[in-house]
Amino acid sequence: MQRGLRAGPAECGADSRGGGGVVSGRRQPAALALLLAVGAFTLSGCYNRSQRLYQRAEVFLARGESYLAAEQYRRLVVDDPRSPLADDALYKLAYLFREDFADPQKAIATYRMLADQHPDSPYADDALLWVSYIQARELGDAEAVRATLETIRERFPDEPRTQARAHLNLVETLFSAHRYDAAMEEAELLESSYPEQTRQAATAALIRARAGETRLADKGERRKLFEAVIAKYPDSYAATVAKSAVGLMYFDEKGEDEKRQQEELRAAARHIPGIGPFTATGNSRRRCLGVLRALLAHHGVEIDEQTALALSGAAFDFFYKSEDPAVSGRLFIRNPQMLVAETLGLAANEWSAPSAESSFDALGQAIKHSRPVMLHHSQPEATWVIAVGIRPAEDQITYIVPNGRGPVTCGRSTFMSRWGSESVLGLGPRYQFSISGRKHTPTAAELLEDTLRTAASAMAPRTVSGVPSGIDAYRALERDLLAQPAGNRDKVVAWAKNQLPELRRCRQAARAFLQQRAAALGGARSQNLLEAARVYGDIDQELATLAGAIERAARGGERSTDPAGQEQPGAEAAAHDADRGSDTSENAAGEAEQWTRAARQLAFVMELEQQVGRLMQSAISN
Repeated sequence: MQRGLRAGPAECGADSRGGGGVVSGRRQPAALALLLAVGAFTLSGCYNRSQRLYQRAEVFLARGESYLAAEQYRRLVVDDPRSPLADDALYKLAYLFREDFADPQKAIATYRMLADQHPDSPYADDALLWVSYIQARELGDAEAVRATLETIRERFPDEPRTQARAHLNLVETLFSAHRYDAAMEEAELLESSYPEQTRQAATAALIRARAGETRLADKGERRKLFEAVIAKYPDSYAATVAKSAVGLMYFDEKGEDEKRQQEELRAAARHIPGIGPFTATGNSRRRCLGVLRALLAHHGVEIDEQTALALSGAAFDFFYKSEDPAVSGRLFIRNPQMLVAETLGLAANEWSAPSAESSFDALGQAIKHSRPVMLHHSQPEATWVIAVGIRPAEDQITYIVPNGRGPVTCGRSTFMSRWGSESVLGLGPRYQFSISGRKHTPTAAELLEDTLRTAASAMAPRTVSGVPSGIDAYRALERDLLAQPAGNRDKVVAWAKNQLPELRRCRQAARAFLQQRAAALGGARSQNLLEAARVYGDIDQELATLAGAIERAARGGERSTDPAGQEQPGAEAAAHDADRGSDTSENAAGEAEQWTRAARQLAFVMELEQQVGRLMQSAISN
């Protein structure tokens, strides 16, 4: 998405040609120069304002702060819609709606605004093509795709490639909707209309042949459609697929198909050695990272848990939702597998699809290329596993589960039933992840820089998969504490018992990671890291105090141990409360007052989180 600034007319509603009466004689050149200077000043001021908004948006986008970037792009478009940067801003704003915010309707509206308001933009045709793509892939709306295709034909009559790509979107949408007759008709029309666009024409011909498999009763007619793909587009991928289809037809007719398939399946069997027993304990996030660490170790990259928590952002982030407080133990600010792999300089592949067939095929291809695959099983218990073997002839898969248990081999149907279609960690249905090699070896400074940027954005107010994150999550928890004892008391207490210890573990990992990295540095950055590590240590202690405050509130003021298993002795807790303006009559206070005190303790934790965020930003600057 990084694009340079393009030259273009800068207009702010002012007449850049100047005004006034006729100037003649020797004064005319001086007057004309004055008018040009005034006009240039006006235009420059408007353009500079747009440029500043655009540059800020680019900085936020590079940091992964999508909401802030989107706001700057939006302001540019609203404040100066005729800026030469307006079409760039709209294009990137639409990208954010499409990719980061998962809002196809807003993405479509923004792409259309670009095409309508900036018809001469080099992005105009691409914007309408994205509209067609979203309508096809995200919405499955064939009629909407058809309408967009007509718009592209009207506005860009000299762009056959763009037209062909939009037309192919229509063909694919009809086929996916099982409207096979209409798909065959449109595929034939695409081939005849755009014969020079061989990639799109070949794909359309293949879809027509596949649709014919369901609509044509005669085997010979079905085979002819595939043979036509091979004859017309011999060098295309579609022809390769068609050859396989035709070959299967011939073998079926000759009674040799089963024998050939069995031979191929036996030859396709694979087992990847080298992944030994590994552990994955704790909440859902730490179990996920434990399996990821085992996968990394197979590829020669050894990291400890505190480093995994830091690289994934889990050491620095926080999630909380009143309806489901336990979500804090499940979510990440970004896809943890890809984030960790990218930070470590590894090349990785990921795949997610609602189709069981395509998901299994992708898994098989990865294993055939000696790439173990990390995926999530929901039965008999929710856990991440690593698939290491496939035996197509027996229709079996071998995978390794954590915590000392050996490899498990089961049939395909059993495996797929455990590999559910629900999305895990917001990663999509039947998510799978593998590592294909190394792109580069990052230096210690590069690894630290990437981690600091992740940490600095962790407390930014936002929502992830509809769940408040960062400071917004703390505020949601604060509201729940202040609502007690009339609110969702049991859920809050359960959160403090089960999730708060995990949050403390994350902050302890943040402290250890920063101390370790600071030891290898010098100067101002080292001091910033050490100070941030100290504050994370303070946060850990204040969270321990918060745990005790919540437990005392839940028990009507009785003192005991906190949920993390660390004692809160009466004298120590009283001394700590005294620092917050408490008195010694806490046990006699009402339960509501106890919850209010817990909320005040949480507010102190929030202040420390904001303080450490500023230290992280300072460390990045240094």
